[in-house]
Amino acid sequence: MNRLILLFILTYGFCNLYSADPDQSLTESAINIDGSVGLNAASYQVSGISPRDRDFRYSLSGAVNAKIFGINFPFSMIVSEQQSAYTQPSNQIGVSPAYKWITLHGGWRSLSYSPFSLAGHTFLGGGIDLMPGLFRISAMYGRFNKANSGADSLSLYTPPSYARSGFAAKLGFGSQTNYFDLIVLKASDDSTSLKAGQTLIKPEENMVLAISGKFNPFSSIFFELDAASSFYTNDIRSEIIADSSLPVFVSPIKSIFQYKTSSQFSTAIQTSIGWRSSLFGIKLAYKRIDPDYKSMGNYFMESDVENILIAPNLNLFDRSLSLTGSFGFQRDNLMNTKAQQSQRLISSAGISFNKPEYGIDLKYSSYGITQYKGLNPLIDSLKIARVNSSFNGSARYSFQTDSLMNLIMLIAGYQTLADLNSRTAATSQSDNYMANLAYQGNLLSSGLNFGVSINYIQSLTSGNKMEFLGPSAQIGKTIEQFNIGASVSYQIQTINSVSNGGTASANIQVSYQISKHHSVNANINIINSGSSQALSPAFTEYRSNVGYIYNF
Repeated sequence: MNRLILLFILTYGFCNLYSADPDQSLTESAINIDGSVGLNAASYQVSGISPRDRDFRYSLSGAVNAKIFGINFPFSMIVSEQQSAYTQPSNQIGVSPAYKWITLHGGWRSLSYSPFSLAGHTFLGGGIDLMPGLFRISAMYGRFNKANSGADSLSLYTPPSYARSGFAAKLGFGSQTNYFDLIVLKASDDSTSLKAGQTLIKPEENMVLAISGKFNPFSSIFFELDAASSFYTNDIRSEIIADSSLPVFVSPIKSIFQYKTSSQFSTAIQTSIGWRSSLFGIKLAYKRIDPDYKSMGNYFMESDVENILIAPNLNLFDRSLSLTGSFGFQRDNLMNTKAQQSQRLISSAGISFNKPEYGIDLKYSSYGITQYKGLNPLIDSLKIARVNSSFNGSARYSFQTDSLMNLIMLIAGYQTLADLNSRTAATSQSDNYMANLAYQGNLLSSGLNFGVSINYIQSLTSGNKMEFLGPSAQIGKTIEQFNIGASVSYQIQTINSVSNGGTASANIQVSYQISKHHSVNANINIINSGSSQALSPAFTEYRSNVGYIYNF
């Protein structure tokens, strides 16, 4: 508790420091600072089961933008108490000042050049974006990963890793809607950042050459392209391949990337072309990503996949009626290296009719997968042949009286997994149903809003039927700067038509705008489960949260 009080005092003092005029000699047009700082604390208690959260946690976050002589200097900060096993909080601070067509990046930043190269990976370093006229120039350098030897408690949550750093650059020409970019990324692990024998993880290196473009030669025609080649070395300590033995596609880049015995080459491409107008549109898309395609500028990427998709759409009656659809084909095992190959058929259709007072939306989708022999023949009892279909719909109707605004909404859905293999259908086939009927009212004179709803879910799997049914209600009101809201719900669970108890929850939220700059909020949540099953015992859980926000 003492830590929270100290953190609150520091936060309040920092906020008031920025609310004062930093320098009377500077004019308001020369320097301007705005942003927000927030302090949040939460507590947790539970009885009947093991704790699912910490007893106490806090976080301090801030976003500040300083505009000095027309140049923007945005700052962001997050300080949060992590799991108790961590020895220190997590701190990330970054800044991206901008002036006209120049933007600088410093600290912890996340940039995206293309989906197959630098694609949102967070790094600690610096970068620059230059957009003079139609030129598009960007570059960055920084640390992608910090060395983790696995010798401390952090290794319980992340595997050991080397320190990894790298750079990326982009050179392009065009506008936001019509452009063509050339991109290069190169990153590598520092093999000396871990002591010998500490880990079996191998230091790696990667270089990606990519292109990205978007073209609208006419207002109704569009074309998009992203393609990349990745040269990935799985162990930089492996031997270099002699020039005479280099693959043809490696020779042009041998001066900037050493191709070794553990290196691999892979490609990725996605492209689409389409035509659109106020009434009709159609899009043809293609994607292919080689097996094990990797980029150190991307956290995760689907690989070993090829698909083609066609998606038309039609708008009628001043766009009140919209018809959409898609049909596609997808497969894996592109290099014929897997024991089996899977193929998918993907289709969907939707219809939407909307007016200001009412509307209806219906959507159907079907995704089928079938396995075929790859390197090895298929065993009939293990063959996968399934179709996953779903139907979702919603309808709304709103009307108003002299004092009350009313909204009625119905949402329903059905999903089924049909197993076409009779030997596995009994354990894998499933059917799921859901429906929700809700009413929302708003008293125009007082600002009081309220609502009630009832929810139903049914799941049929492996011969077992589970059902959930229960109502919920909520109410809220705004009185000048004061907002209060509360909600309650109850859900009954049955398994094969036998009651398994119920779960009740209650939630109260309060917020108060103290002044133009200061606001506070609080939240209390209680959950009580009366389950009668030994594997899911009854419990009561309490959560509370309090926060303070300063805007300046």
